[in-house]
Amino acid sequence: MPNNKRLTKKSMQGAMENIHPSSRRSGQLDRIVLRKTKLSKEKNYRKRANAEKLERPLFFHHSLPPPPFVAHTLPELHELISQVYLERNDDELAQLKKERRAGRVKCRREIEIEEIKRKELSEYQSGFEVPDLTHEPTVALMRSWESCDPSFLPLLRYIRINSKDPELVVVAHRGLGRGVDDEFAPQNVGGAEGEEMEE
Repeated sequence: MPNNKRLTKKSMQGAMENIHPSSRRSGQLDRIVLRKTKLSKEKNYRKRANAEKLERPLFFHHSLPPPPFVAHTLPELHELISQVYLERNDDELAQLKKERRAGRVKCRREIEIEEIKRKELSEYQSGFEVPDLTHEPTVALMRSWESCDPSFLPLLRYIRINSKDPELVVVAHRGLGRGVDDEFAPQNVGGAEGEEMEE
C-alpha cells in the first residue's frame, strides 16, 4: 500500500543535515520543492484569471449613475461600451507613445494595451458579453455588490450585443439572483438563455 503521507520541509527539518545527493531523502526534498513551486504557479494563475473575470463587471458596476437611475436603454449601453469602455486605456496608450523615442521598440505595456483593444473591438463586432444594464433587477443587484467577490458574478444576468446589429440582444446567462429571472426589460421580452431577441 502506498504511503500517501504529504511531506513538507518543516516535517523533514531534522533530517536535512548531511543528505547524500542520490539518497531517498534528497528525492523527497526535491518533490517538496517542486510541489511548492507548482502550487504557487497555480495560485498566481487563479488570481490572474479571477482579476480578468472581474474587470468587465467591475467597470460597469462603477459606471452606474447615482440612485434615481433605474436602467440604461439599449442605445445608451452601446454608447457606454463604444465611447467609454473600449476607450478606457487610450490616455495611457497615448502617454506611452509620447514617451517612446522615435525608432525605439514598443514597451511591453503598450503592446498589451494594443492587444487588449484589438481583441475587445473584435469581440464587440461579433458579440460582446456584458451585465444586462437594461434590466432593472440586474442593475439593483449590481448596486448591492460591495466587495470584489467573484462568487457574485453568476447572480448577474448577462446579455450579448454587437456593433454590427445594435438592435440584436442575446441573453447569454440568465442569472441566479432573486428577481433577475422574473422580470425582463421591454426589449428583452421572451428571450431564453442563448436565444436571440429583436426589438
